[in-house]
Amino acid sequence: MAGVAALALLVTIAGPRLSSSRLQKSLLALFVLQTVWTAVSLLWASSLANAWEETNRTLFYALALLLVFAALRWAGVTGLKALAVSIAGLVTIVAAVIIATLAVSSDPWFSSSTDD
Repeated sequence: MAGVAALALLVTIAGPRLSSSRLQKSLLALFVLQTVWTAVSLLWASSLANAWEETNRTLFYALALLLVFAALRWAGVTGLKALAVSIAGLVTIVAAVIIATLAVSSDPWFSSSTDD
């Protein structure tokens, strides 16, 4: 988490100026508000550990969203195509693992029952 925050700070300080539309700024602002709301929920949470974990996760998502947004703005259409190919590859790998897991779990050889 600290590494992603440091990267976001470095990009903010050293990176080129980004231009964004009003809609993009509004969406980023809404995500930041959700992150703040998640952090404030620590005040009334019954499980502080879970609330803290969700706050860290939401903050990580906000930083990752900001970095992806900045990278796509700098890289243009080529960056968007590379991101699309990366996501498609990741989805393919996850689907293959799920299919392989289901195939193994439905195979009678790996069944835990001892009915003969």
